[in-house]
Amino acid sequence: LKSDLVSAMGWCCYLLVSDCGRKSYVGSTTCVPRRVRQHNGELAGGARRTRAGRPWNVVAIVDGFKGMAPALSFEWFWKRGGPGARGGSRVTHGPKARARHVFSLLELPKWERRKLRISWVQPELRPDVSATVSERM
Repeated sequence: LKSDLVSAMGWCCYLLVSDCGRKSYVGSTTCVPRRVRQHNGELAGGARRTRAGRPWNVVAIVDGFKGMAPALSFEWFWKRGGPGARGGSRVTHGPKARARHVFSLLELPKWERRKLRISWVQPELRPDVSATVSERM
């Protein structure tokens, strides 16, 4: 990861993609490099769901959360759908679908007023979105 993406970040959410490119994972942390090492089995403490699909690579980081609770809430909606998704139904798990879904979340008033920022570590997976949204990102 680029050091400018992780310096003094505070709480953030991140999107990982497996090396095979078919699996994705969304999480939250205060230290993305340490958390990725955990997911990849280099350090203890990775999520059980990321044991298969190693190694994992960071695609995007959303930061600007004021604490743990807002970051965990955003992570929950990123994984499962947002307000308006029927019954909080899950979005498609693929990396491209999750990359698209983050933009729809950032447009919701609940998140838009928080001035969150998204950094694309793998810009080739950044979806095409409307100009108004992409100007803020």
